[in-house]
Amino acid sequence: MDIGRNDPCHCGSGKKYKKCCAAKDEAKERESLDKKWAEAAEKKKREDQQTAEGREGKAPIAPRSPEAPRFSTGGLRKDRPFSGSQVRIPPKVGGG
Repeated sequence: MDIGRNDPCHCGSGKKYKKCCAAKDEAKERESLDKKWAEAAEKKKREDQQTAEGREGKAPIAPRSPEAPRFSTGGLRKDRPFSGSQVRIPPKVGGG
């Protein structure tokens, strides 16, 4: 169950959660996330090393230049701001 910042603290002190245990709980959560990130980075590093070892004797993969776009812009031009839809809607005709 999620506890709100203005709810009474779960430790039973009678204070609001944000004034009592919020900082400690956030620090604990941050530590666990940092640990997970470090483990994921280490796993990625090992996978990259295994891939590099498997590629020995083959042509190296050229790194992407920072100026190269990551994806197609779909025909959008950077020198003009977005002007919205280019479709003309016919005027309403008739009564009623």
